[in-house]
Amino acid sequence: MKEFVPRFWEEHCEAERLARSTLRGYEQMLRVHILPMFGECKLSEITNNDVQGLKSRLAQHSKKTVNNVLSLLSCVLSRAKEWGYLTEMPCKLSRLKEDRKEYEYFDFNVYGQLKDTARSIGTNHLVLLLLGGDAGLRKGEIRALQWSNVDFKRGTIHVCESLWHGELKPPKGRKFRTVDMTNDLKSALQSHGHLKGPTVLCN
Repeated sequence: MKEFVPRFWEEHCEAERLARSTLRGYEQMLRVHILPMFGECKLSEITNNDVQGLKSRLAQHSKKTVNNVLSLLSCVLSRAKEWGYLTEMPCKLSRLKEDRKEYEYFDFNVYGQLKDTARSIGTNHLVLLLLGGDAGLRKGEIRALQWSNVDFKRGTIHVCESLWHGELKPPKGRKFRTVDMTNDLKSALQSHGHLKGPTVLCN
């Protein structure tokens, strides 16, 4: 395993140009979970019992984390099979059944109160709230948004970048999109206009 992982990294992770956030997660899972457990193992000798041992070792982690590690291990072994290191998958990688999450949403009354409060603090806070609440931008997309992507004439915002750990990258799923501005958002952005830098929220 430890001899195969560098090829997996170069010819799959880097060759497929995976997102930096994905690469960071892969690197951590390989270093912390997979290599300590299977680094000295032959790829063909990883058994179902070994997989259960990995699950036991990750008992204190969330089901999502366990499933992410299992998915990465499955990907490593699948590439090994595809590239001729294995004639068949040596083990079964059954994932844990994750609990269904219940999300809490603001109703319109509470959201209206948030807007009133943000408006009383200043346009910076109001624009931040409306970009998320009215336009549906993610945190990294809000931080990366530049004035050049705000079209007041058409009343739209072009979402083409996200700021992650200080680096600009494409939005989630590499999906660029154009979002219509509400009247509240358009008005707030016009009032917020500044010359401090290219980004809408400069600090």
